[in-house]
Formats: sequence, structure tokens, C-alpha cells
Amino acid sequence: MKAEFTEIEKIILKGQSAALARKHRCSNMYVLYILKGEREINTELAKKIYKELKHLAKFLTPQTPKK
Repeated sequence: MKAEFTEIEKIILKGQSAALARKHRCSNMYVLYILKGEREINTELAKKIYKELKHLAKFLTPQTPKK
């Protein structure tokens, strides 16, 4: 399985990759590969990072106001 994020989510999350890398004790490039969909999500570390990326995307993406 590979990550699928919209272009807006990728732009927003790119700024969070260094903090996630420090938190999970991995390289910034590893997080970016997961974010871009260039890395399979088949290890425990990749699954944890992907889960956190999805959570951050939901939290940081601007929502349109409901009418």
C-alpha cells in the first residue's frame, strides 16, 4: 500500500516532515517518501508515520464553511 494525499495536503504536510522524522527517529527523506507515495507502507514505522500524516492532514487542511 502506498500513501495517497492530495496536492494541497502534500504542500501542507511537507512542512511537518522534519518534526515527524525527529519524533519517530528516522530521516526527513523517509517521511517525505511516504508522503509522496514513493515508499510502501509495509513496516511498523511506516504505518505509524502514515497514520500520523493522515491525522495531521485532517487537522491542518482548511475546511470550507458549511452553509
